[in-house]
Formats: sequence, C-alpha cells, structure tokens
Amino acid sequence: MSTKQSTEVLFLNIFKFVVLAIMGLALIVTVGALIFAGIEYSKKAVEPAPAKTAPAETIDLQDFLKQLQPTKPGQTPMQDEASEKRQEESSQGKADEKKYLNDAKKLNECYKEFENKVEQNVVIEEENLRRWLQSTADNKKYERGQPWVTDMVRFNCAVFANQQVIDLVKTRPEVKILSESTGYHLERWDEIKNNVKEFNRGEQERITEERNAEEARILAAKAQAVLLLIAAGSAFGIFMVLALYLIFSAIESNLRRISESLSDVKRSKLETSEV
Repeated sequence: MSTKQSTEVLFLNIFKFVVLAIMGLALIVTVGALIFAGIEYSKKAVEPAPAKTAPAETIDLQDFLKQLQPTKPGQTPMQDEASEKRQEESSQGKADEKKYLNDAKKLNECYKEFENKVEQNVVIEEENLRRWLQSTADNKKYERGQPWVTDMVRFNCAVFANQQVIDLVKTRPEVKILSESTGYHLERWDEIKNNVKEFNRGEQERITEERNAEEARILAAKAQAVLLLIAAGSAFGIFMVLALYLIFSAIESNLRRISESLSDVKRSKLETSEV
C-alpha cells in the first residue's frame, strides 16, 4: 500500500471516529430531550392555598369607654338611620310589624335599669326602638340583619351595666349614652364587616393571581416540552443521516476491497501465464 493510500485510510478512520462520536452525542441528546420533554409536559398546576378566614374582631367595651364623648348636636345615629329607612319601612307587610320585638324589649329593660341607677327618667318608646332596630338591621345597603341586632343589644346592655358609665352620666347628665353607645356600635360593626369583606376580596384576588400564575407556568412548561421534542427529533434525524452515511461508506469500502482483490487475482494469473 502506498503512502498516499495509507494517509487516506488514516483520515477516513479519523473522520469515521468523529462521525461515531457525533452519532453517540446525538443519541444522548435524543434520549435526554425525550425524558425532559415528558417531565415538562406532565407538570400539573398546583392549587393555591385555600382562602384564609378573616381575623375575628369584636366590639370592645373598653375601647368605647376610652373615646366616650358627649353626642354632638344634630341627628343621632338612631334618627339618621330611621329617616333613611322610613319610606321602605312604610311598605313592609304586617308580618314584619313586630320584628325584633324581643330584642327591643331586652334593650329597653337594660336602659330602664340604667336610668334608675343614674336617677334619670328618660322615656323611650319600645315600639320606636323596635322600628329603629328593624330599619337599621334590614337596610339593604348594609345587610346587618339579626346578628347585628343581637350584638348591639349585648353591647349596649354591657355599657348600661358598667359602673364607669353610670358614674359618668351621674356627673354629666347631658351625655346621651344611648345615642353614644348605639352610634359607636353601629360604626364599629360596619367597619368590622367592611374589613372582613376587604380581607375576603384580597384572598379571592390572591387565589385568582396564583391560579393565573400556575396556568402560565404550565403553558410555559408545555411549550418547553414541544421545543425539547423538536430538539429530540432533530438530534435523531442527525443520528439517522450519519448512520446512513456510515452504511454507504462501509459498502463503498467493501466494494473497493473486492475490486482490489479481483485486480490482484488478475495480476497473479497474468504473471503465472507469462512464466
């Protein structure tokens, strides 16, 4: 074999080694891309944490006592709510005429005991008190309902039984404690309910945002899986092209060897015949 042929064979072997290395790398990329594509495509959205319960708040008697001030001139909270509801109340059916009657009686009893302790005699019409409870509790704008009535009666009875309040009204009879306490309770009740609504709204917004983020993450994962599948297909295509090249190269080498063998046989026959 000549030096030129030896050089050609050497470079062909080196080229085949490089091709085999590329084929191996392409096969590894194909398998790895398929595995990671399966992982990415199988990802599921994680459900957000359930909505939390709003922190419990109660209307505290001590907070009321700290800010207790005489009622300012003008409409009391009771008068204001009643006037706001008057037209609607006039259209109520007879079935609602005595609504919250027991609550009005209980509140009136607490107030009468308070009046006896402070030695005052302010007459409160029970029916007027009941009507105010109904108009304020059933106001469609606020939807306070029976829970507010029950808590309002509880709070006011606690106020009327408090010795600090009794001493205050004894020394300052101009303080209209019923208007003060009902107004304070009404304001705090609405504030607490608004806080609860805001908290719940925030929780719903959080859940919506987390779900949207999860959906975006899953879409991105599926898009990544598609790209990995494309990469796997491309790598496998390269592998197959190089494999075909090696097959045809091997066929070409075998044909060349056969041709060389036939040439050697012919040369041998010619040399034999000459002898």
